[in-house]
Amino acid sequence: MMRTYQLSIFALLTSVMLGCGGNSETSEPERIQIQGKVTLDGQPLDDGAITFTPPDGAVPVTSPIKAGSYAVKAQVGSNKVSISAFRVDPSIRGNDEYGRPKDNKVNYILAKYNQATTLTVEVTASQLEFDFPLSKK
Repeated sequence: MMRTYQLSIFALLTSVMLGCGGNSETSEPERIQIQGKVTLDGQPLDDGAITFTPPDGAVPVTSPIKAGSYAVKAQVGSNKVSISAFRVDPSIRGNDEYGRPKDNKVNYILAKYNQATTLTVEVTASQLEFDFPLSKK
């Protein structure tokens, strides 16, 4: 009797789980390969990162910047762009409140290019290259 009851419950749960699977053809936002150059005061940014953030809450994508170049699959449409690069600041020493060494890497790219970015691009199939000439001023 107990075995029949357990099998009935199992069958019911299995059918409920299968029925709640939703649409397996979830539409992902269209992404296309883009590339470009990033310079700082006319010189290629040696080592950094560039992030493209779509406005619709889709997942941002980040690419490393090496020798001034990047390539990434960004979402089609409007994207906010943020660029950062870090270097060691030897004046930052000591430990934090937990006794761990303080992070002595600082972003040397101006906030208007990352935390308070003013950069945007419109990614389309006809526009696949975006260059970013940054300034220290």
